[in-house]
Amino acid sequence: MRVFHVSFADCMCSLADPELLVRAHAGFSDPSYDTDVSGCTIQGDTAAAQQHGGSRGGATVAAGTVTEHHAQVTVSDGFITFDGEWQSNDGLHCQSVSYMVVESGTRSRYRHTHATGVVSSTQMVGDAVWFEIGTAMTTYASGAQHCASNDLVVCCYEDYCPQGAANPPLGGTRNGDEWAPTRDRENSWVQVGLWGGDPANTCVLHQDLSGGIYGLPGWGTTGDSARHQGWVLCCRPTGDNSCAAVGGSSGSELRPSELAVGAGR
Repeated sequence: MRVFHVSFADCMCSLADPELLVRAHAGFSDPSYDTDVSGCTIQGDTAAAQQHGGSRGGATVAAGTVTEHHAQVTVSDGFITFDGEWQSNDGLHCQSVSYMVVESGTRSRYRHTHATGVVSSTQMVGDAVWFEIGTAMTTYASGAQHCASNDLVVCCYEDYCPQGAANPPLGGTRNGDEWAPTRDRENSWVQVGLWGGDPANTCVLHQDLSGGIYGLPGWGTTGDSARHQGWVLCCRPTGDNSCAAVGGSSGSELRPSELAVGAGR
């Protein structure tokens, strides 16, 4: 694992290997002032995509808070470029950068502390992001809130399991018995590990296990089984955030208004 810490903007960080797939994390904060980060980019990936609106425009980090931007990029020339200007003529500014961490691969070993206080590790697969937040995800709502805090939404079943039931989920099977929330309907969970030690149960919705005899899980709203629900897959918002109907009893997807970016913060 290679980890580089960078403390200033407009920099180039040398990486030894060409064609290297890396994850880059940039932290933004100011103890006293709101910070505009709309012009901060990592290898062309705009940090504003994961920030929130505020007093300095649509990409403001509030005073006294730390917000991180995570990007997966391919390095082809031995360098990764972070770019930004304090006062840019185009109105897209990058006013305060606290640190930068770069790691090889797609799965992060760096632990992120989010504005909500939740600590997580991440894995990026295409435009989707796996967050491992452990027992901080006590209920379905807390998983959705964690995605929303990153300006993302909980992914649909088809995003988790593009190959369908009895196949590994996107990015690989998680360890042990592991349930993750899906956007297809309220309190819908999919098995992304091994339930009962049987791979045939991987990528099966809880309400479809054993012919549907279990229904939606009671623990999904009470937090009684938090030790089995530490991962959530978050996706970029779509036009109406709708999902295709899947499974025998899963239908009835959530309304777009219930999944608005930033809802529940």
